[in-house]
Amino acid sequence: AAHDDDLTALPDLAWTPTYRHVEVVLNGQYVGVYQLTEQVRSGSNRVDIPELDENDVGLPTISGGYLLEIDSRLEENDEPGFRTSRNNVPVVVKEPDPATSEQFDYIRGAVNGLESSLYSPTFTDPVSGYRSVLDVDAYIDHYLLQEITRNGDAFWSSTFFYKDRDDNRFHFGPMWDFDRSQGSTVTPKPQPPEDWYARDFSWTRRMLQDPAFAAQLDARFRELLPTLSAIP
Repeated sequence: AAHDDDLTALPDLAWTPTYRHVEVVLNGQYVGVYQLTEQVRSGSNRVDIPELDENDVGLPTISGGYLLEIDSRLEENDEPGFRTSRNNVPVVVKEPDPATSEQFDYIRGAVNGLESSLYSPTFTDPVSGYRSVLDVDAYIDHYLLQEITRNGDAFWSSTFFYKDRDDNRFHFGPMWDFDRSQGSTVTPKPQPPEDWYARDFSWTRRMLQDPAFAAQLDARFRELLPTLSAIP
């Protein structure tokens, strides 16, 4: 595993898994070059949220932390999770592992609450709408990286988000799993560089109906554009 002093964060993002290329020798036989990467999990040097135990079943401790993943293979892989009530978004509860029934019910209710706030008549209100339960800055950065890299797994699988303790907001990240991106030939979905790619996710479509969100997204893209334009 990588050492703690190798843990780095990308600009404007929370912790992101680092990786390195390694040459692998197995039983004296050279088997090639592999990518060694850190796993997405909670911890002081990773997703920095409290660890829940089986006794954390009442407020305030039950409020966090939770590490979640949008993964359409929820049922196929028999993962502990649920689908949201309105849009059927598949959510895996990665941590705590395992969650108690009280913790599971709490986080399912909180995620459904986020989705309900997105589709409420006052969803654009900064106090009563989705901004009260979502870190919009983190969501925009997450979306832009998925969009720009044409990630075939974006908002379908390997899409992580988390909830801290005593914090009503959900935070998207860390970034993970880009093997089917940037023109990869192993993804069934074409990845042309033109037009939109990752914005079809229902929550993103809904937020784009908020003029303030659309303006914030546009401003962030223009802020990043000089750096992005320098990428080969």
